[in-house]
Amino acid sequence: MRAFFAAMSFMTALPTPQGGDFRKAPAFFPLVGAILGAILWAISLLLDLFWGKEFSALGVVLGLTVLTRGLHLDGLADSADALLGHGEREKVLEIMRDPHIGTFGTLAIVGVILAKFVLLLDLRRDWRALVLFPALGRMAPLLPMYSLPYLRGEGKATPFLPMGKGTLGVGLLFSFSLSLLLLWPMGALVFGTILLYGLAVSLYLKGKLGGMTGDLLGATVETAEVVSLMVLGALR
Repeated sequence: MRAFFAAMSFMTALPTPQGGDFRKAPAFFPLVGAILGAILWAISLLLDLFWGKEFSALGVVLGLTVLTRGLHLDGLADSADALLGHGEREKVLEIMRDPHIGTFGTLAIVGVILAKFVLLLDLRRDWRALVLFPALGRMAPLLPMYSLPYLRGEGKATPFLPMGKGTLGVGLLFSFSLSLLLLWPMGALVFGTILLYGLAVSLYLKGKLGGMTGDLLGATVETAEVVSLMVLGALR
């Protein structure tokens, strides 16, 4: 439970006991995502009942942002500014340390929010999709966390590293089981797609920078959520 509470306190704004076992917390990242998804389903039902599909989809997107304190969107913006604007490794890392958001960061945030909004217009009433996409979005960064070195001495991801095989295995097993439970048998396809996406991100970051940072992990969460919604929408 200490690892679960550590994951909840770091990844959400929900009231949870502080502290805990941060080293094993990544195993519970997908579970935290599933809990967020259940809350989003309740938000979607309420808004859809009174104001229709547009407000329902918008409420899910904004609700997820508030529930996570915009943590991953901040990482997405910093990563976009760094990776899309410059090629040199040291310059990329320097830009990610800058708290200001540039043009590419703004476009990335707007693009991800719009993509989620459009995809959720059709998926807002599917509780299985709403539970699954945040869970798989938080599974994807486990792969670069496990396979890549951390590029900073201290940072947001430091307490979770290094991540052991057991922690990775628990996170992947939970995600796979949840995918099959909610969407048998097509859940295996959704899980497999995000697994491959996480591997692709790991390979890209290894070749580009030789490692990962907390901002890059946050960007992985946001983009993996979009990919999850795209696959779920295609399966409808």
